[in-house]
Amino acid sequence: MDRNPDRLEILLTSCPDIVVEVGDLLRLPFPDDHFDAAVLQDVIEHVANPAAVLRELARVLRHGGVLYLSTPNRDALPNLIADPHFGLPFVSRKSRAQLRRILSRRRPRDAEREDLAQLLSEAELLALLKGAGFQTRFVNRAVADRLFRDPEAVVWSDLHVATVRFLRRSGLHRLLRGMVRDTPGMLNRYVNPTFYLICRKEE
Repeated sequence: MDRNPDRLEILLTSCPDIVVEVGDLLRLPFPDDHFDAAVLQDVIEHVANPAAVLRELARVLRHGGVLYLSTPNRDALPNLIADPHFGLPFVSRKSRAQLRRILSRRRPRDAEREDLAQLLSEAELLALLKGAGFQTRFVNRAVADRLFRDPEAVVWSDLHVATVRFLRRSGLHRLLRGMVRDTPGMLNRYVNPTFYLICRKEE
């Protein structure tokens, strides 16, 4: 689902058997308790009202249904050094309005985008999910294992894939894998660059 039909047309050229829907995450055109699962991968940071989006997703999920969610970590050291969307230092903690001002000087075309990312902290993300009625469980370790085994399955940019391959060749991936946590805390909060969660709609 996307509100941009052009993106869906591109998707259909490579995946013609899927069903696509043009629409808005704030007003999903589906009845209550309709789906067993939903995927929100690197999307929540781009919406203006993440709490409302999560409530709407909870509405269309059946009781016990699962939301898989990933989103960059606002407070992670790697994202402070280079923001995951623009590669700029120290902008991952900026509000959307602050980021727009910075980009207007450096990248005017990007400054006009309405879907500028505003990253969330661990505490903010967990509070939003709880407020929407989800029980959450981090699955960062499972994703890290997959990343180092098959980077193209997790990351898409050539830079990220090359970085993962370098980490594997150098053996540094073992050190980094040992730092990945599936529990809230210091390492998850300040080192882990992306949060991966399974969120179950409470009964």
